[in-house]
Amino acid sequence: MLNMLRAHKAKVVAVVDGVAASAASVIACGAEETVMSPGTQMMVHDASTFAYGPAALMRKAADFLDSTSNAIASVYSEVAGGTDEEWRAVMVEETWYTAKEAVTAGLADRVGVVADAGETSTAAPDEPDVLEEDIEVEDRFDLSIHMHAGRSHAPAPKQPAASAAGSPSPAAAAPRDTSQEGASAMNDTQMTALRQKLGVSADADADTVLAAVDEALGERATSAPTAPGTVAVDEGTLAQLREDAAAGRQARNEQLEADRVAVVAAAIQDGRIPAARRDHWLGQLRADDEGGRTVLNSLAKGTIPLAELGHADAADDKTVTDEYEEMFPEHARQKQEA
Repeated sequence: MLNMLRAHKAKVVAVVDGVAASAASVIACGAEETVMSPGTQMMVHDASTFAYGPAALMRKAADFLDSTSNAIASVYSEVAGGTDEEWRAVMVEETWYTAKEAVTAGLADRVGVVADAGETSTAAPDEPDVLEEDIEVEDRFDLSIHMHAGRSHAPAPKQPAASAAGSPSPAAAAPRDTSQEGASAMNDTQMTALRQKLGVSADADADTVLAAVDEALGERATSAPTAPGTVAVDEGTLAQLREDAAAGRQARNEQLEADRVAVVAAAIQDGRIPAARRDHWLGQLRADDEGGRTVLNSLAKGTIPLAELGHADAADDKTVTDEYEEMFPEHARQKQEA
């Protein structure tokens, strides 16, 4: 229904006479203009259904309801601003709006009395001084099937972020255009001003004006100043800067590597790690310099012996025979004489 109304060539004005709840709210807020009669209400909620069957059928029904509710949320966000997700959250809560609250939320354009609504009539008389509190629409409808039996039994509406500040969203503040093209034409005053700014003739047609706009944008793109803080350089200077930067990075990397080698050498010298583990610790520092240094510094000094074991000076070297002769000199002398 909503799509058919939007496709109609006439301007469609939706007038809420009593309660625009559920699907009625979708149709009402999607018109080119939505007028809430004094004392009326609007309600949005998640889609619902009845289902009977096994679990697979229940899941299919739930998926269908989510899809339907998401589609409805997209209509509200298109009209009132905000995101589909924000409006879906509002729908889940089953949110009720008074006439003024519906306008604030962006779901309606104004509160007023439409004196002549064709073959139907509004809920209020034509006098403009009718007060909203004088009309109790909840008395005219059985609202017990809903989570809340009307606005008086429901909490205050939670507005999406786009309209939470208390004023209609940008989408709601401007007149809504629900035509199929969705484009808004410029009026004569705007077109005249545009012709003057572009320097075209006062009777230039739309194609001429569009061509002038394209030309102006092209000139602006070619002569656009650089952004603040930007310095233009020629290609040769840029290439040299890049080469210098690469050389600087290489020198810095060599400096870092030399420092790592020195750190590992100091750890070996202090007896914190064995010399055989030198390459291992260099790899650790390359992978995680800070973490590797922390571990090395935590190791106790002197835990690895630095002096060679099993060797002595050449002057002190003795064979087993020498030691035997020192211990048993008489036996050694007899053995030599024999």
